[in-house]
Amino acid sequence: MLTYKITGDNVPMTEADQSYIEKRFARFERFTKGEHHKEVTVTVRKMIGHERGHAFMVEVAFNPAGQDYFVSTEQKDFHTAVDVANNELWREITGEKGRQDTLWYRGARKIKEMMKKGFRV
Repeated sequence: MLTYKITGDNVPMTEADQSYIEKRFARFERFTKGEHHKEVTVTVRKMIGHERGHAFMVEVAFNPAGQDYFVSTEQKDFHTAVDVANNELWREITGEKGRQDTLWYRGARKIKEMMKKGFRV
């Protein structure tokens, strides 16, 4: 079960904004296993007087299964910033899974090769 900790810095977080964030990050529910309560921490900041005008910075921290993931993005629009942060977090988590699978298969191939050769190193 995912819980959301949504805070706004220089931004009043309305119910619509909070429900939009919860809707976007609901797909990360599949990475929570068991009865552990996982928390998605989202911080939204409005950058006033930014070099290119006003911008929104969205920072997301997620910790499923003991691994820490953190993404940060800066966009002109609130909804765009949330969507970009969502996609970056998804890419980071699924990329990590691919690396873990690759390491596991490489180790399995190495063990099979050692078994065929009679454990000679």
